[in-house]
Amino acid sequence: MKLQCDEHGNPIKQRLGSTIAHTTGGFGFDGHIDNFDFNLFFNYSLGNKLINGTKLMSAFYANSSSGYSLNDDFALSKRYTLVDPETGLNLVKPSSWSTLLNTYGGENGVIRRLNQMNAHASIYNPATVTTMQLTDYAVEDASFLRLNNLTIGYTLPQAWTKKCLLENVRVYFTGYNLFVITSYSGADPEVDTSSKRNLMTPGIDYAAYPKSRLFLAGINVTF
Repeated sequence: MKLQCDEHGNPIKQRLGSTIAHTTGGFGFDGHIDNFDFNLFFNYSLGNKLINGTKLMSAFYANSSSGYSLNDDFALSKRYTLVDPETGLNLVKPSSWSTLLNTYGGENGVIRRLNQMNAHASIYNPATVTTMQLTDYAVEDASFLRLNNLTIGYTLPQAWTKKCLLENVRVYFTGYNLFVITSYSGADPEVDTSSKRNLMTPGIDYAAYPKSRLFLAGINVTF
């Protein structure tokens, strides 16, 4: 794992954010054009952080049953690596230490090569982590804007409905959770669960089921 350090070489600890949003709210619009009418409502959250527990659990080895999707992490080109792509040597393998010293000209040479290989690394290598480490890798911005619902209706002309002895006929279509705009990499930023035993844990997304998208159609008839 690669940590940011101060001028004395000590890892820097800093607050990564709060699970409580700075601002939450909603707004909507409604109107009509000729025989068509519409109504829509958005809700939003700004400034809150979310621990992506699903991504975190997929980024370490604890036993043979852990690491559900490690292939996704290994595919990242900017991961931290211990293997020199030029020589194929593992630079921290104890049994190869004598070979490493000869190849890189001593201990300082090994360290220097390790730093060169990872100068632009932005993610740790999951295969090197055997316990869950909560870092900023799993803490994400959970701000979002969601179209919560949208209804579009059409009222049939009375010239048609009068022939059927009806006062008014309106058909409509409603969609719920049609889209969400967010930078969060998980399935849904508006979740709060850490396990199946604890379904309400604010600020944690661990295999949470996202909000469903629903569609509804209907007809209003006035006699």
